[in-house]
Amino acid sequence: MKSVKKGFTLIELLVVVAIIAILAAIAIPQFAKYRENAAKASAVADAKNIATAIESYYADTQSFPSSISDGSIVPLGTQTFSLSKNNSFKGYYYNNPSYTFVVSNTAFNRSVTFNSATGGVDVNVW
Repeated sequence: MKSVKKGFTLIELLVVVAIIAILAAIAIPQFAKYRENAAKASAVADAKNIATAIESYYADTQSFPSSISDGSIVPLGTQTFSLSKNNSFKGYYYNNPSYTFVVSNTAFNRSVTFNSATGGVDVNVW
């Protein structure tokens, strides 16, 4: 009597590997896109939160800050605002009565600009 060998043939294994490779080729770029969109949303949210803190500072002191130091922690008077992971604050420019600043994301080397004169975040910069 013949003995029956159990297992997969080389062709079957190659087909499975090819299917997994095709699925990975589709999924990996989409995952990278989702990560970048999340980083953009984080930078926009941080920019809006900093603008709210600047407006709160104005409500308390009746003046905008003349300068704010760059970094991942933004000091505003007695308040301190911490940015999300990989985001940093830089380039605050005050031009009475408006102000501009940039929130950049170091993971993607991209940034969003907030301009109070034009009404907020310019998301097209990302």
